[in-house]
Amino acid sequence: MSRPSGRSIYMQRKEYAETLTKNPDSFQVRVEHLFICELDGQELRTEDDCVTKLKELDGKGRLWPQEMILEIKGAYVVLCDIETKAELDSIPLTSIVKTSAVLESCAYNSLLVVTVQEVRRRGPQVFMFQCEETGAEIIKADLDKAMRRGGGDIEPRRMTPDISRQSTTSFRRERFSPVQQEENLPSADYVAPQWDSRQPDYRPDSRPYSPQEEMSNYSDFQDSDMAMQRAEMERSTDIFNHILTDVEIFGGRVARVMNAAPEKENKGKIKLSKKKKSKSNASSLPHWNEYVAFLQKMKYGFNLLAQLNGALSNPSADVYVHIFFSFLGNTVPLYPQDLPPTVTSPLLTDEAVRLLNQVLDPQEKDLWMNLGECWSIPRSSWPGDVDPYIPEFYDGWRPPAPLHSPPDPQRNHPLNRNNSQRFPPGPVNNDQNYSPRATVQRSEPRSNGPMRSPPSQYPTEPPLYMRVAYNFSARNMQELTVTQGEVVQVVQKSRPWWLVRNSRNEEGNVPPNILEQVENSESSEEQRWDSRSQVTLDYNSTPAEVKAWLESKGLSRITVSSLGVLTGRLLLGMSKEEIRTVCPEEAGKVFFQLQGVKSQL
Repeated sequence: MSRPSGRSIYMQRKEYAETLTKNPDSFQVRVEHLFICELDGQELRTEDDCVTKLKELDGKGRLWPQEMILEIKGAYVVLCDIETKAELDSIPLTSIVKTSAVLESCAYNSLLVVTVQEVRRRGPQVFMFQCEETGAEIIKADLDKAMRRGGGDIEPRRMTPDISRQSTTSFRRERFSPVQQEENLPSADYVAPQWDSRQPDYRPDSRPYSPQEEMSNYSDFQDSDMAMQRAEMERSTDIFNHILTDVEIFGGRVARVMNAAPEKENKGKIKLSKKKKSKSNASSLPHWNEYVAFLQKMKYGFNLLAQLNGALSNPSADVYVHIFFSFLGNTVPLYPQDLPPTVTSPLLTDEAVRLLNQVLDPQEKDLWMNLGECWSIPRSSWPGDVDPYIPEFYDGWRPPAPLHSPPDPQRNHPLNRNNSQRFPPGPVNNDQNYSPRATVQRSEPRSNGPMRSPPSQYPTEPPLYMRVAYNFSARNMQELTVTQGEVVQVVQKSRPWWLVRNSRNEEGNVPPNILEQVENSESSEEQRWDSRSQVTLDYNSTPAEVKAWLESKGLSRITVSSLGVLTGRLLLGMSKEEIRTVCPEEAGKVFFQLQGVKSQL
């Protein structure tokens, strides 16, 4: 093979230099991922604490490093497998709070430390990488530059709450619960709130229980004011979780528009003026109707935080207030300034106004005051009537009915400021349009499902078959795991959650809002009972089947990649601590799902 000419080498170098000039933020480096540490506000408060923890684990030989590629793609830091190039994880640039380079401090002499705060996480996470080929200080500088560019004219620090502010609080994670989620199974005293595949933010206090205990506790529960208050709190946290999800979705769409602008400018030959660029960005932003809905959810979120203040931990209500204002600070300047003062409903409660006055820093308070009087005057002092607020969520979820029905304005008195609630009047707990997540259960017999024995007898009625519209994973022995597209028979629907039977003759309760009518053309028995099988796990499962099962549970890519190489026997034989070593972020969720599998084997 002939040696390339000097001109050929020069032209290749020239093309390479042009590539670097056109894409200054694009870089790809090889790193060794060492550990992910979550700041809990107790033993682990700062990055230094995490580095100390890293040294301890390294000294005990308990680290499990993995070499990977770290690169920036658009608005994300992406971690990829070295051999397959498969994406292992991605971190939005807007969620990076701080980057540090720690040199010559331990056996790992070039540490890159990245602190990340995602809205739905209980607290900041600290990613630690050993950087052999490219120094940690160089990668840190490139990341900092990408964060500045990715944030546009918006100060990157406002994308997430200040880490120093969070370090004085306790942290935990769910998607959110007033107490730690990973300790036990859900309690029999109430129906657990819904959480998605990313890890519920709130989870109920829980303990192992038997179905016999559950039945014996129902009568006491219904007469208990404390239990009623707890159910109301679970309902509020469930609604707050959905508000968080929608706020994150809207904020992500806005961030993508703002981060996409520099890329489009690089491709064009003619430089746009600042004025033209801002108009171009504005035309790509979500419609103002969505923006108004976003502002309404913000206001209602503040009301919920005031209601839950003192019950939340990891993070606290104060931290969520700062997170919400980081979204407002990044979004409000992009839309017409006369819109926020028109968003009257819902009005803030007196408790919410007090909470904001106590928590906001001077910069946030200035933003709050500039939003208009309807953001700072509580509904008890508002001089006029307001329309009821009924939130609509991106996923179609509908809030559960309140435990105490508000007065009917049509029958009792005209609508006034005290009726600026988000629920229309109506019956409590028996409206099938409401989700039953946090409503009080009736003291009627319940199925011990999912069960494989012949079903018990129920009042005779024509068989009703319905198709599952969304995946649902059982969280206790009374619920049934169903998958999207599966056809089930409704056995009983007199209570908030419907009792259904699948094609394997297993019974259990599911929320009715995940079911939809079966088309008339699918009326044959063969079509009613869908033949597609669920993804199952047992001791004989192959690694491929284990991976499919993990994916069906909505676990993260890195968890699926780490555990998907095991057989069913190996995975089912792992203890909770062993699972935590492999996937610390989702160990509790994986262990809980495995317990459900073991109970049916």
